[in-house]
Amino acid sequence: GVVFGLLGYLLVRGFVDRRPWDILIGVGVAVVYGSLLWGVLPTQSGVSWQGHLFGLIGGVAAAFLFRRPSSRRGPDNLVTV
Repeated sequence: GVVFGLLGYLLVRGFVDRRPWDILIGVGVAVVYGSLLWGVLPTQSGVSWQGHLFGLIGGVAAAFLFRRPSSRRGPDNLVTV
């Protein structure tokens, strides 16, 4: 679950923060470790696929919860140009 949580966090963090370097890291992680996502599916008896799935969901949720505030947002939380 912890490994899938970190995987989910790294995959989604760049798209949540909208920073080019973080997006590049997320794409790199997806290319190298993307095949790990098959571990979320129930393929073997006795392997906790629920732990993998909820670890991944927890990592995605952490990316949203720990996102960095944008400096381009105005007082009413709208993006200013």
